Amino acid sequence: MEKIELEYPIRSSTSVLYDMFSTPSGLSEWFADDVNIKDDVYTFFWDGSEEEARLITKKNNEFIKFHWLEHDEEQGTCKMTMTTTTTVNKSDQKGTNMRTIKKKPSVYGKASWLV
Repeated sequence: MEKIELEYPIRSSTSVLYDMFSTPSGLSEWFADDVNIKDDVYTFFWDGSEEEARLITKKNNEFIKFHWLEHDEEQGTCKMTMTTTTTVNKSDQKGTNMRTIKKKPSVYGKASWLV
């Protein structure tokens, strides 16, 4: 099993960033062409195909974790976590780091940087 971990500094408030990866409208802006939610199942649409993922767990303004339904629990997960940064010097800005931990297989449409 391959595990990929990426971290990106983003100049954004924690609540804005959390909305970007926990709501259909936010996910549609950067992750997929469209996203629907029914119960805890997210359906991601891109390039004429769709993938479904079940929301496993989340903590507001901290993290969200999905399991891709076409793959077993061990290999088909994606977790996005946020940590708040502080300024080191006056030229730095406060922001939020987004860390993504993904286990293969790769199914991510627009979010090819996660692969």
